[in-house]
Amino acid sequence: MFKKILQSIVVAIMLLGCSGTDDVTRPKSIGEAQIAQNVFSLLQGLDDITFEQYSKSLATNEELLILARKKLTTKMLQQIKETINKWKKRKLILSNFNNLRSAGKKYGVVWKDIKFKGFINDNSYKLPDAYLMRIFFSYNGNYFEVKAYHFKLNGKSKLYDIKGLYRTSMQEITAKLKAFAKEQKDR
Repeated sequence: MFKKILQSIVVAIMLLGCSGTDDVTRPKSIGEAQIAQNVFSLLQGLDDITFEQYSKSLATNEELLILARKKLTTKMLQQIKETINKWKKRKLILSNFNNLRSAGKKYGVVWKDIKFKGFINDNSYKLPDAYLMRIFFSYNGNYFEVKAYHFKLNGKSKLYDIKGLYRTSMQEITAKLKAFAKEQKDR
């Protein structure tokens, strides 16, 4: 139940700003490329790192609340403060961590051997400082996607969460990258 509430809050924060997206092939900031690199490095170490090591790579609730203070009404901010606490976030992050590992086992992924294929950094969730990054990689001839949520705070990108491991194809990845590039060109 809490997981759905926290996800709803994060999505609500992301839906409040104005739209716009970042370039697929040429990140507009070092922070975007750094987030993609950090996510990929975390994924490559997923078989060997502990949850504590993993969670230290993620933004804190306090950092999320600083961003929220800049974008939300006082009433909405109070609701978020009442809902988020470090133990509940820890439970959510632990669940996502375990789900990534389980899905990797299901697909037979050896995380240290994955190959980076690209990323899309999209802030169409309408908050100028919040992003959904789709990271594409391959392993043993199969293609996958994970979603990483991050935000910018005081000029630095902060990784909030990584979720899902979705099997895809090179054709789907290429189509997503082309569609995203076209969308950027049309803006």
